[in-house]
Amino acid sequence: NATRSCVEELWQQPDMNDCKSKNTFLKTTELKSSTDVSKESERLSTYVLNNNNMQFGSDLVNVIDAVESLVKSSQIVNQQQISNFSQIVLNITSHLLDKDSSMFWNDLTQEKRSKDAIKLLKATDELIETSAKLNSTSKVILSENIVVNIQPLLPTKNVVWCVENEVVVPKTLLEEDKKYVVIVASFNRFNELIGVPESKLKESNLIKSTQLKLNSKVLSVSLLPRRSLPSGSSIVIVQKLDQ
Repeated sequence: NATRSCVEELWQQPDMNDCKSKNTFLKTTELKSSTDVSKESERLSTYVLNNNNMQFGSDLVNVIDAVESLVKSSQIVNQQQISNFSQIVLNITSHLLDKDSSMFWNDLTQEKRSKDAIKLLKATDELIETSAKLNSTSKVILSENIVVNIQPLLPTKNVVWCVENEVVVPKTLLEEDKKYVVIVASFNRFNELIGVPESKLKESNLIKSTQLKLNSKVLSVSLLPRRSLPSGSSIVIVQKLDQ
């Protein structure tokens, strides 16, 4: 049910947080095999890409929870299926980042919207890493709102481009006898959705979160295998700011 508050004789915007459509997505609780995970990803994709299914913010939240659950189960997806599985889930995330999905995000409070956007980002990031571990060949994965560049690195080749963003890995971080892979993912609209949570406002002098803006796309950079940075070494990211 939607609720609406009256504050100082003025009706506020309806609170749609408790509204769910009759056909909201219900995730499968137990995924025991690679086949189960693949079927669940296809079921979720069919649900999300059917524009008549999601109607409220709560439907969106259920989809994000399902994506997170799928990614946690991706460890049992075999190497032959991981590329197709990853592409399906990335397409789901990309669809949720479309401007056409804004109405569902806008049903959520700023705090809830930020929290769930971060959850979706972390799940997508984890999926990309899992995919790269199973297949580390150089490639670019494209969807409408996501660009992923997976590239093996050598001390002689330590610069990666993703869209208009440049990532430089220090040569001191790359040992001659080891194989490294860098993953650079660029996302549309996550900066708008994550925004600045209300809980962070108390750490600043600004009154409203709308006064703060993340003015560049969210860029995720991972180096595999993971290791701590030697003293004096740092990965340099040169990022183009959105106008």
